[in-house]
Parts: sequence; C-alpha cells; structure tokens
Amino acid sequence: VDYEYPEREVGGEAGGGARQAAFQSVLRRKALMIVLAASVAVATHGLLSALPSGVEVHARLAVDRTGATESVIDAEFLASQAKLITSRDALRRAAAELGVTDADTLSSPPLHQRILAAVGMGDAGKLVSPEEKLTDALAAGFSAAPSGFGRSIDIRFLSENPDFAIRFVDRVIGDYLLLQSTSGGVGARLVSG
Repeated sequence: VDYEYPEREVGGEAGGGARQAAFQSVLRRKALMIVLAASVAVATHGLLSALPSGVEVHARLAVDRTGATESVIDAEFLASQAKLITSRDALRRAAAELGVTDADTLSSPPLHQRILAAVGMGDAGKLVSPEEKLTDALAAGFSAAPSGFGRSIDIRFLSENPDFAIRFVDRVIGDYLLLQSTSGGVGARLVSG
C-alpha cells in the first residue's frame, strides 16, 4: 500500500499537470479571441466613424461689391466674407433664433466620447457652458469658403437632423444677407441651396 500510494501521487500530479496545461491553453485561446474581438470592434468603429452620419446641406452665395470705387472681388475679400458667415457669434445667433439651446439636441456624441464620459474621463470633468458646447457642435459641422468659381462662397452644414440643418443654413444665410443689406458696401444673393 505504501508502494502504490506514491504511484497514485505521481499519477495525480501528472494528471494535474495535464489539466493545468489544458486550462492554460483554454485561457490563451480565450485571451486571443478577446483581443481579436476588440481589434475587430475598434477597426469597425473607426470605419463607421469615418463615414459621414446625417445629411450635409449645401448652399452657394454670389457676392458683389455695391460701391463703384471698390468693385474688385478677390480671394481675400471672399475669405473675409466666409469668416463673417462662420463666426461663432453668427452661429450662436442663428441657433438662438431657431430656439436651439442644447448641443445634445443636434446629435448624440461619438461612441468613444460616450465611453469616456461613462467612466468619468474626457470632457466630463470640464466645466463648459451649454452655449459653448452648442457653439462647438455647430462649428464642427458648419463651413463656408470661397468656391473657387467666380465670386461665390460655398456653405456646408453636416447634421444628423435634416430639418434642422436646412433651417439653420437658411437662418445663417438670412442673417448674413440682412447684415449686408443694412451695412452697405456688399451685395449678396443666394445662388443655390
């Protein structure tokens, strides 16, 4: 009995070693599958976030100078008019006229920002006013630049809400046209959009 007991002990250790090796192999396979799944998720998220979401609204303004002495329309003048259209004040004013006060009504934040906010990281700890968040969200989707074709400025706005996008672009352009008609010196008209 004393002789057989060490053999059972040795056999038990060998069986335990095999079980441990099998267990480690299963753990390695599971870890590999988790890493692979995480890689696929990150790659898919990167691909999906690169795709535009929502709708992009386009408009084109033709710009003229109404003063006889300053009739030249050059790229620098068009760029200054585009900056005027995209100013943070113009965006805030148009949003206020439409009754929009919260950036969350425009679109949901990207997945990575939601994850960071859920774990208490990212912008969650920063004290930013709702007006600034709204202006940042509007500025991120809004652009105006000389078209490169004559005396025109192309305006674009990307938003998840098509109705709001159209109303917002109309309001920004309306404010700009009103400002130009009252201040004098520049005549502008909507060509398309």
